Amino acid sequence: MRSLPCLTLNVEKYAHNVATVVKECHREGLGVYAVTKGFCAKKEMVDAAVKSGVDGIADSRIENLVKMGELPVPKILLRLPMPSEAEAVVKYADISFNTELTTLKALNKAAMRQNKRHGIVLMIEMGDLREGILPREFKTFIDNMASLDCLDMLGVGANFSCYGGIMATPEKLEQLTQLSTYYSKVFNLEDCLVSGGNSSSYYLLGQGALPKGINNLRLGELLVLGRETAFGKKVTGLYDDVAILEAEIIECKVKPSYPIGKMSYDAFGNVPEIEDRGEIVRAILALGKQDVNFGGLLPLDDDVIILGGSSDHLIVTFPFKSAYKTGDTLLFGVNYEALLQLTTSPYVKKEIRHDLT
Repeated sequence: MRSLPCLTLNVEKYAHNVATVVKECHREGLGVYAVTKGFCAKKEMVDAAVKSGVDGIADSRIENLVKMGELPVPKILLRLPMPSEAEAVVKYADISFNTELTTLKALNKAAMRQNKRHGIVLMIEMGDLREGILPREFKTFIDNMASLDCLDMLGVGANFSCYGGIMATPEKLEQLTQLSTYYSKVFNLEDCLVSGGNSSSYYLLGQGALPKGINNLRLGELLVLGRETAFGKKVTGLYDDVAILEAEIIECKVKPSYPIGKMSYDAFGNVPEIEDRGEIVRAILALGKQDVNFGGLLPLDDDVIILGGSSDHLIVTFPFKSAYKTGDTLLFGVNYEALLQLTTSPYVKKEIRHDLT
């Protein structure tokens, strides 16, 4: 008997997405780092990305890089390293993204102790206000890096559309390429990596507006969910159903739509706002906020409406004519936030699928 709830990841559809995007990017002189945190670096998915031609595997958690083992492409730590984990970063990642001299010095010492070289990409703050060195401080920062002789200075990067929702634009990316010119000169680089963002930068490629100096993108959601993230549009030719969630109905009854009695706080300290629809079919699924933010679930049946729920219960409704009953399952697509949460929930089973249906 299958264990539910279950998140199914379709390796063949993912491989198709990766191969399609990699071919397009390589044609334009762009390297692709496949971001694997969205599916917790499942081995089958990582292997599919490598076989589909990516130039590196990138993840935000060192634990995910550790379980990958050896790969024929570089492993990249995307989240800024903690100084306290410098030894592990050098041991398990070939490249890391950085903004702090304190951390760079710790990485340099770790590389020296391990008799290894470690690649460094400096992140530049281009307005999204997550991580990055301010452009006005960039040259001074570079000048203070001269003594880090166990680190390979590979290039620069920038982040967009994460914390502040600031888009990648040709103007901002041109500024990034200009800073890379100084970086290349200081470190005598013939091939400076200039990583122009994530899936939110992809729209510029389609418009032919990505500056020529940009030669790398870090792509996660685009490859897994088939959507660019600047405007949230599905990309033609890519599958958008690589990840599908299945959950089981544990109660299905006709009940009032509006709670009965004096209303106070819900289980999470909020005063509920609930529409009175009269009597409706209310189904409870064995899935809760402990597993996923309900706002990231997309019912595949258009008749199914998510009402809300609690830590362990998802409540939905559907028309009286629907034949769903207790013991049946419902299917959901997911957004990137939901995908991240579901793959890390120990209560959601993960299955791998190998077909294009």
